[in-house]
Amino acid sequence: MSDNAARPAPATGATASDWERHWHHTMAERARERDAWRKQNGALTEAARAELACLWNDLHRARKEAINGHWSIRCDGLVDRIKRLTLLVGPTPWEQIQLPLLEDGVYQRLHAEMGVAAPVDADRVVQARARINAWRKR
Repeated sequence: MSDNAARPAPATGATASDWERHWHHTMAERARERDAWRKQNGALTEAARAELACLWNDLHRARKEAINGHWSIRCDGLVDRIKRLTLLVGPTPWEQIQLPLLEDGVYQRLHAEMGVAAPVDADRVVQARARINAWRKR
C-alpha cells in the first residue's frame, strides 16, 4: 500500500498495537496534507502580495497620468483591487509604497477606510523626500 493511499481502520478484534499503528499513519497523513496545503497557500499568498505591490505602483502611475494630475476613474478601479487584496493578505509595508502616495495620505486613507492598521513612519518619509530632493539638486 502506498503512503498516499488511505489505510482502512483495523478490523474487528484488532489489537491495541494495530490501532496505534493506524492512528500514527492517520496522523502522519494529516500532517502531510497540512504541509502541502501550507506550501500551496504560502505560494498563493506571496503571489497576491507581489500583485498588491504592483497595484500600488499602478495607482501611483495612474495618478500621474490623470488629466488633473491627481485622480481618475482608473485610480478608483485600482483602489478597489488594492482593497480586496489587502483584506486577503494584509497591507503592503509602507516602505514599498511610492512616496507621493504616502505624502498625500492615500496609503493611510485607504487602510483607514478598510479598518486595517498600516502605520507609517512619517519622519522616515520626510527624510526619504529630503534625500531625493538633495540628490536632484546635484
